[in-house]
Amino acid sequence: MNDNTVLNAIEVFKNRVKDKESELNRLKKAVNDMALDANLPPVYSSIASENVGSVASIKSDQFYGQGLSTAIRMYLEIRKASGLSAASVNDIYEAVKGGGYKFETKDVENAKASLRNTIRKNSAQFHRLPNGEYGLLSWYPNAKPSKDDSDDESEKNKKPKEQKKSEIPANNPAANGSFFTNDQIRETISAAPGNFQASDIEKTLKTNFPSKALRANAIYKVIFSMKSDGLLKLVAERQGTKGATYAKT
Repeated sequence: MNDNTVLNAIEVFKNRVKDKESELNRLKKAVNDMALDANLPPVYSSIASENVGSVASIKSDQFYGQGLSTAIRMYLEIRKASGLSAASVNDIYEAVKGGGYKFETKDVENAKASLRNTIRKNSAQFHRLPNGEYGLLSWYPNAKPSKDDSDDESEKNKKPKEQKKSEIPANNPAANGSFFTNDQIRETISAAPGNFQASDIEKTLKTNFPSKALRANAIYKVIFSMKSDGLLKLVAERQGTKGATYAKT
């Protein structure tokens, strides 16, 4: 067997090894995705990044049509493949927006808050480092899913000052502590026919349960949660005084 024959044989087997590794990586990724869907930590902490590309090569439609958590994960994987690591909320926002992800709001701070909330809710997938940056939990096998204390603190600071019972009108349902629950709001949304807006859900709730009160932004929080879970989709963005329109998936 001459040298050329040996070299050709080596190339053939190298290609076979590469194909097997690609197949193995796809299987590992599928297992990890199933674990994440079940809100469990990834089973495989090390998966080779193939054909992921580099940060510099992110296309303008790279994340178009993807869910926000998927777009964030894809971007972080691209960073890792480029020799980078964790990223700040600002970096992630600029990257996914530049890559075609369409936020529901045009307000930058609200969009970043939505991004931060998505990361915080997916602690089985994302991990917050002590310096405030975020990476994939699979990068840190010995790390435990962490609660984002800074985000919790900011949420506390945003909570409106509670009214004293004496300041709540007697004819207000809130005087008796009777508020709509998230389950009631979710059931009303699930029963909504066709396209709907938050105002439609509020009207239905007040019609069906006139003795109950609605907490501030409660409907929007449930809509956001259901949209993150893939149960709702955005049909039309908010325009002026007209609210956003949603539909069930």
